[in-house]
Amino acid sequence: MATLVNTLTGMNIGGGYAPREGSFIKPGEFEGTETEDPNEWLERFNRIAEANMWTEYQRFQIIGGYLVGAAARWYDEVKSWIGSWGGF
Repeated sequence: MATLVNTLTGMNIGGGYAPREGSFIKPGEFEGTETEDPNEWLERFNRIAEANMWTEYQRFQIIGGYLVGAAARWYDEVKSWIGSWGGF
């Protein structure tokens, strides 16, 4: 039975659980309008990234996909000199 469960879930029940990153929760898009709070959105993005177990490198790669409109244009202009997640 343990072999079946291990196969179906990808976990090793006998040897403990090794958490994996994923996309269990997806952040909403951010456009950068006057009615949106960028700090609030970024805090939510970070909470979602932690829940999904994304590394800082993954966060830096993923965030651009959730920026649209003015925010996406800004990101395209600055991403080369931000360089890492710490730049946010």
